Amino acid sequence: MDYSLYLPTLCYAGLLSLLGLAVVLRHRASGIPDFSLVSYAGLGVLVTGVTVLQGLNLYLGPVFAFAAGCLFGFGQYRGVLAVMERRGDNAVMRTLSTIGVQLLAGGLLGGIVYCFVDIFGTTAYFFHYVQVYDFTFMGVKGVFLVVPVICAAVYAALLYLWRTPLWARVVASEENPELAMIQGVDPWRVKTQIWVLTGGLACAAGSLFSSFIHFYPDSLSLLVPILTVGVLAGFESLALSVVAASAALSAIPAAA
Repeated sequence: MDYSLYLPTLCYAGLLSLLGLAVVLRHRASGIPDFSLVSYAGLGVLVTGVTVLQGLNLYLGPVFAFAAGCLFGFGQYRGVLAVMERRGDNAVMRTLSTIGVQLLAGGLLGGIVYCFVDIFGTTAYFFHYVQVYDFTFMGVKGVFLVVPVICAAVYAALLYLWRTPLWARVVASEENPELAMIQGVDPWRVKTQIWVLTGGLACAAGSLFSSFIHFYPDSLSLLVPILTVGVLAGFESLALSVVAASAALSAIPAAA
């Protein structure tokens, strides 16, 4: 058994758990599974690639990706879902809208990659080799040190969120928005905050995926793993989304 497989596998599981958390949070706020989060991860990969080619530090990529994901999340919720909610569209229609956003965003990212290759004179395979720009500390690649820190920080932040009144407002905004408004809570504002936060989270997590798997900006290869984590967590539990991703993937080396 090769124990060197555990570190990259657990880091991959950690990033997948962040995407699973984004799925669960969006479902908890809006009551629908979101099929568009793969495009956020793809955007993160693209942002990191451009960051590196501009001669900037690799780890500025997740920072820029977080900002891009926040903007994407704001635009998707305010421009699509909030409009559909206000006019009374049901959960099925809103879920289908996330599929539409994924298809449109995937096509747009594919076109940007084509321009990326033409402008920078490289190939799309570049996204798989950004790790050559990574630093090394005591023989360990930086990504294996950075990812656990990011995951731990996100887990701690969400644990804190779970204990604040904001979480109660999130639940109330999805389960009974009319009652929430009577109590002085603006459900659309709360949902916007969650979509902005989760957009940044998914994009930042995606920006580091190319260090572990062959993931193009317009790829759909993460769709099934992300939704699997959401299903295992029942689209409800933040803790189960972490356990689902970590437990499932950490078992791979042992099985091998």
